[in-house]
Amino acid sequence: MDPATGLKVLHALSGALLLGGLVARWVSLGAASRARDVHDVRTLLGVTARFERLVIAMFFLVLILGVSTAVVQGRPFLGPLQGHHADWLFVSFVLYILTIPLVPLVFVPRAKVFDAALERAGESGPVPDDLRAAFHDRAVLAAHLFELVGVFVVFALMVGKPF
Repeated sequence: MDPATGLKVLHALSGALLLGGLVARWVSLGAASRARDVHDVRTLLGVTARFERLVIAMFFLVLILGVSTAVVQGRPFLGPLQGHHADWLFVSFVLYILTIPLVPLVFVPRAKVFDAALERAGESGPVPDDLRAAFHDRAVLAAHLFELVGVFVVFALMVGKPF
């Protein structure tokens, strides 16, 4: 197998793991948000944390392997910045990169609020209102949705190569 093909296969596999991790994280967070007892919330958040680690690792691996694959194939993944037209590869790259600012702008600051609410909730008992509200933070939900839909669109562009 030539290096370009090997990189492409690894890129596709890491992309599939990223998508799976995003969906699994979404499902486990949803279950945690519906839990009635703080102990159950904490258990489900433990599961979510495992998927979160997978998502973070795969996010960077997908990016590194994608750029490496494009470079090895001689593809202008920066499109117009490299004097080429904006094709599916450039659009995919831009969309993927646009998810990065979500981390410092939304996920990190809102995680501090969530963690404080979880700490105040204790180890068990009914889920308090501030923790329930933290689960339903519209900014975090919108950011997770943008991330999930964005990665699905990138995946569809990679598979379909529509333009």
